[in-house]
Amino acid sequence: MMLSDIIRLKDNRVSWKIPSLFDNDWVALHLSHALSPILNKPLFDIAYGSPLCAWAGGRPPRVTTTLSEEEVRTRLEAYLAVGARCAFTFSHINAGAYTDDPYCNMLLSLIEEYQGQAIVADDALARYIRRRHPALKLVCSNVRVVLDHHNGFLGQDENTYYHSLRGLYDEVVVRTEALLESGISSELQDMADHIELIVNERCARDCPYAAEHIAAMAQATASARDRDPAEPQPGCIYDQRRSKPTELVDNIYVPDERRKYLADKGFTKFKIQGRGASPVWFANTLLTEILFDGDKLAGQEDMQDIITPIALLQLFNPDSEARLAIPKSGRDINRGL
Repeated sequence: MMLSDIIRLKDNRVSWKIPSLFDNDWVALHLSHALSPILNKPLFDIAYGSPLCAWAGGRPPRVTTTLSEEEVRTRLEAYLAVGARCAFTFSHINAGAYTDDPYCNMLLSLIEEYQGQAIVADDALARYIRRRHPALKLVCSNVRVVLDHHNGFLGQDENTYYHSLRGLYDEVVVRTEALLESGISSELQDMADHIELIVNERCARDCPYAAEHIAAMAQATASARDRDPAEPQPGCIYDQRRSKPTELVDNIYVPDERRKYLADKGFTKFKIQGRGASPVWFANTLLTEILFDGDKLAGQEDMQDIITPIALLQLFNPDSEARLAIPKSGRDINRGL
């Protein structure tokens, strides 16, 4: 039996965007370095994240030191070597107020040079990037979409709202609810190639605390330099205030059968959430979400001699030859390269 008979992608049509950039770089690069030759294609297509900067948004960045151009370029080159591009999460909701920030503009120039993407929540920043770097791909952040949902989609229905964003953005990270069974997938099929879907969130559908959670993460980002890298991310407010956890309610995790249905309809840009996760959680999540029966492979006794060196032991061995000069995570990654 060949390795390619065991280690397979769930769906060859799908492109994957993973939360490893300036976060779990070391783990992601190891996995792709080990598995891509077996899969005959890159394990993932885009890595997203950001160091701490004036435009950073979403979850608090793990890298809080100011990186040199050489340090940033080293990461971009490492991902390029495994067939992946990078997307920077410039999703601060008021990032347009800081368009003259030199550090952010240095990062932006490197993104364009390496044909990456900017994930943006503020139209003012998006218009600035469009003027200065017209060829750079702009992605409308899920942060922006969730906040607009809480404000009634600016007076539009959800379908019209997403179509209106296409005037400025190349792609839109839609609310997962829009592509679930009771959503509006048929109405969005004409722009399926411009839609990204987060598939592994276990948030409650239409969570009433989503905007509050985004605000908590923005506060954590603002104080990121004072936070211990091991300090937990702002927790789920729903779980804190309700008696039944989100895993047991009608949540928005997208099961495999729904993913296949969506891929059949042309929705093939899938995104994994999980910035700030532990290396073990991150590695297990990539295996589970991307690979066929990835959650079962490591548990089968007769597969231990295959899976262990490929996907587990090498990841956390600092002497591994496949290290690719990227630090592991947490405190190590804050030291730079």
